[in-house]
Amino acid sequence: MTQINKVILIGFTGNEPKVSDKVVRLSVATNYMSKGGQRKTDWHNVVAFGDLMESAKKIKKGEKVYVEGMISYGKYKEQLTVSIIASMIQPLITEEELRMKAKSIDADSPSPVDSSIDDIPF
Repeated sequence: MTQINKVILIGFTGNEPKVSDKVVRLSVATNYMSKGGQRKTDWHNVVAFGDLMESAKKIKKGEKVYVEGMISYGKYKEQLTVSIIASMIQPLITEEELRMKAKSIDADSPSPVDSSIDDIPF
């Protein structure tokens, strides 16, 4: 039987990436509503190795990201640790950033040409 260990997160980074020689670490927050209707936040420790390190280094605090990877359990000083070993980290643009980008494109583009049918010479 096939086994699957796959995680997909869309959330906001809580810190600047912590970069070492072999690994980049960052935290990602995801929100959900509890049964009582309260908004709760889970923090996920994300780890990037190899080729992903370059893109992970560029992530900024507070940036919305898509993370795909697998759950990894370990122990550190007798404490259980849970990390997401990333296979993909992709910055996502927020709706507000998209609106701002659209406004700047509109401001940079020339005004449309009035091509009224009455102006055609034939």
